[in-house]
Amino acid sequence: MRELFALIVEDNEDDVLLLRRALDALAGSELTISVAHSLDAARAELALRRFDVIFLDYRVGADDGIELLLELRAAKRIDPVIALTGRSDEYVAANLVRAGADHYVAKRDINGAVLRRAVASALSLGAVRDSEELVAHTEELEVSNRELSAFAGMVSHDLQAPLRTVEYYIGSALECLGEQVPPRAEKSLSNALVAVSRMGRLCADLLAFCKAGNSERPSAPVDLGEVVSEALENLRGAIEDSHAEIEIERLPVVLGERGRLVQLFQNLIGNSLKFRGDASPRIRIAQREANGAREIRVEDNGIGIEPGDVDRVFSVFQRGSAVEGLPGSGVGLATCRQIVLQHGGWIRVEPQESPGTTICLGLPPAEAPRPQLHT
Repeated sequence: MRELFALIVEDNEDDVLLLRRALDALAGSELTISVAHSLDAARAELALRRFDVIFLDYRVGADDGIELLLELRAAKRIDPVIALTGRSDEYVAANLVRAGADHYVAKRDINGAVLRRAVASALSLGAVRDSEELVAHTEELEVSNRELSAFAGMVSHDLQAPLRTVEYYIGSALECLGEQVPPRAEKSLSNALVAVSRMGRLCADLLAFCKAGNSERPSAPVDLGEVVSEALENLRGAIEDSHAEIEIERLPVVLGERGRLVQLFQNLIGNSLKFRGDASPRIRIAQREANGAREIRVEDNGIGIEPGDVDRVFSVFQRGSAVEGLPGSGVGLATCRQIVLQHGGWIRVEPQESPGTTICLGLPPAEAPRPQLHT
């Protein structure tokens, strides 16, 4: 069982000692107790953590405990509160509950079953509130991510038109002026043209990244062998130019969306072609058994990924230190991660000492068809 945290807000040391003893008998070492002898001290404790249960005296010195209750609920704090008082009447209990108390215990009942039931109820209530808060935060995060992704996609799409216009006018100026352009100006315009072109590719990559994470989880059987064949056909020019050797073993049928899986393997194979070493690229795509599950591996003999970069490279706009100065936007592997996660899978870089990179990934397998019974 996890450690529990309680806060006692009480100015009378004798009452604190009495409550401590009762709580030790109930929860023992599993309960860590903090004590505040004033509302200001309680506020300081509450600023540090959330508590599983708060015991709040109705009167704390000259202060009214209801004041702290109202502050807690106004701040949407979900800490369960058990109010304490030396008096036992319905009027006081009603005021405490209206202010936000979850339970009410007279100090004369601290050593009895009333306190035991109140603590058990408060802990259960806290667990329910934790679950509800987690669901609410998850829903808020999903909405926020969708909105952010939609905004990024809109911006990247809308930026491409003016970038194409700028690229057109710079190219036209260089073509029209021809040899009349001074060498220094020609170099500046050429650099601007390269920058605009790079920005256009970045926008296109960002738009693809946003689209990859904005779909429902697919569930149709897809043959990865056919997917890889299509990706290789799309990369035929780059494969021929680099004289790449590609070995493909038998690949499984998975649950997925064919178009996005083609994009996944096209990005992975394209990276192997792009970030190659001095030798011609050698790429191997295979599957193997790992920890009772099938994993797909894309291996190459390229420049590799530094051990300190194996997690960072899957973040958008992050690139490994080994590829500094080489073409690329830092979106390709982030898009791969989006596609794999959207399929309910996983992806990682396998650390290795020899040159090259191995990307391992898992995708949910398609269920084998059940044999039909013939009568």
